[in-house]
Amino acid sequence: MKFKLKKLGKKGFVDDWLYWIPKLIYFNIVVLLVMIMLLMFIRTKIDMGSAETQIYVNRIFYSPTGISYYDEELQRGYPGIIDLQRFNEEILNHSLFFTNPEEQYDTYIAINLSLKYADKKGKDVEAVTYYNKEWYERFVPRIGKKGRGGTKEWTRERDVVVKDDNLLLPGTLTLHIVMPNG
Repeated sequence: MKFKLKKLGKKGFVDDWLYWIPKLIYFNIVVLLVMIMLLMFIRTKIDMGSAETQIYVNRIFYSPTGISYYDEELQRGYPGIIDLQRFNEEILNHSLFFTNPEEQYDTYIAINLSLKYADKKGKDVEAVTYYNKEWYERFVPRIGKKGRGGTKEWTRERDVVVKDDNLLLPGTLTLHIVMPNG
């Protein structure tokens, strides 16, 4: 390769390749920035656990067959009012399966619902029920472990009104949701 010398007037002579140095530096910076931007926007692993748990929480509160108070006369559910007569495992299992009733126990999510409220006499009461209790008891010891054998947990807490017969009492519902990694 033969370089040509260019005359720059009275200042001297410069080879052609010297003109390309700033252009090559600029080109390298642009290529590097484009690669960094592409790597930032490409995600290979998406964690859907939080969205999935929110779907289950919404199903618990908004399902007409769930634990929320449902007025038969108006055909309307009240998501913030928990009916104590419906706050049990059977109702919860029935309201949370999405497809075939025979597949409801093949789910991989487990929930512990803890309802705390003060009864008519002012005494603190705690009612506990489970969705998928067998798997909940299996998943809890593995919370926080990494990899395929571990589980993740989410806790959601809501202030609710507890319907005990004809009384409406303030309370707090805590949902402890556990599901396996991965």
